Amino acid sequence: MFRVNSLISLSYQEFGQKLDTSGLQIYKRIMMALGAETDKELAQKLGISEQAVNNAKRNGKIPDRWLMYAVCHSGFALPLLLSLTDRELGDALTEQSRFSFKLVPIIRSLQELRDIDYEEHITSYLALQKYALRKFDAEKDELVGLAVVEPALEPIIKPGDMVIVSLTQRQFIQGGFFVIDLEGTLLLCRLNKLPGKFRVSFDNPQIKDFELEEINIRGRVLWFSQVF
Repeated sequence: MFRVNSLISLSYQEFGQKLDTSGLQIYKRIMMALGAETDKELAQKLGISEQAVNNAKRNGKIPDRWLMYAVCHSGFALPLLLSLTDRELGDALTEQSRFSFKLVPIIRSLQELRDIDYEEHITSYLALQKYALRKFDAEKDELVGLAVVEPALEPIIKPGDMVIVSLTQRQFIQGGFFVIDLEGTLLLCRLNKLPGKFRVSFDNPQIKDFELEEINIRGRVLWFSQVF
């Protein structure tokens, strides 16, 4: 399991409030992301007229769809495209495989994973580097993030920490953290294999471990972010 220092999430509304598509700076970033050096080249890549490009620059408002097109073309998450310095963006464009991202949905609680279709419970998204995901064979996995509520895995994973769960990787790994389905209730726990049975463990000494002959693994915890 890979530990990260922090993961920051914004809701769509919060991000929309921070987004400002006015000014030539955004225009310049779109040009860089699309590899365009002139207004004519930008118009060709966007499939619009050069006059439309000139009008947007003159009015001082860059259409949102230009940004979306730049994101899709470059593979960058939108916050990254807007936050990198020009030099950083230039460096990133020469090594795009390290700067492409996968959006991971965040849900409110572990129990919401009982629903096969949990989309209605999604509150926001995290952008995780595909480069890092490939190291753990998780680039194409169905991933979900959630904030831990229970203290069962303290002091390793504490209430408030964010965990990223792969719903694709359900194979058992000795000593790993998993989400298991216990007669309709989902538990976040550590699993160990014993002769003929599994030990369901909790790092918190105040919570008693127990054993099962069979387990129903719902997903495996790949990462967690600790709150400091």
